[in-house]
Amino acid sequence: MAHDAEDRQVRRAAHRPLSLRPFVWSEERIALLRRHWAEGLSASTIAKELGPAVSRCAVLGKIHRLKLAQPQFKRRHPRKEEAVLKRRPRPAFGPACGLLDLTAATCRWPVGEPGEADFAFCGAEPFKRYPYCLGHCLIAYRPDSGESEWRCAAASVCRDRGLERAA
Repeated sequence: MAHDAEDRQVRRAAHRPLSLRPFVWSEERIALLRRHWAEGLSASTIAKELGPAVSRCAVLGKIHRLKLAQPQFKRRHPRKEEAVLKRRPRPAFGPACGLLDLTAATCRWPVGEPGEADFAFCGAEPFKRYPYCLGHCLIAYRPDSGESEWRCAAASVCRDRGLERAA
């Protein structure tokens, strides 16, 4: 009991110099919060409307405690949807082949997304002792990885074929 009184004194002493007053969530403010949240306003916008004593975090905390669901129209992620639509298929350098068609004489670079209907492997002729063709070796083995044998050969072959080197 004595600790509670001391805690209250400490809190009051801390609030005085900062001129902070405890914010009380009245029924009107909760109704305003519910209405604005349903309209899709952001927590920071709602906090500004409620006044300087309310922070964005206080609004988010109250939304969480009230178990308010995010409006349906705010749940979509347009950037993610656009990224999926804009994603280009990765170029395959050889005839595509399935998992059961892979041999030691085919590039094993996966093309597409696993589980999708068009998923396959590159299927081109592998470069020397590597499991990938030259184009995919340039992607898989970075120049600073110490693989100097294929680096020299790849540079000359790329110059001859006019291929761009993967960054």
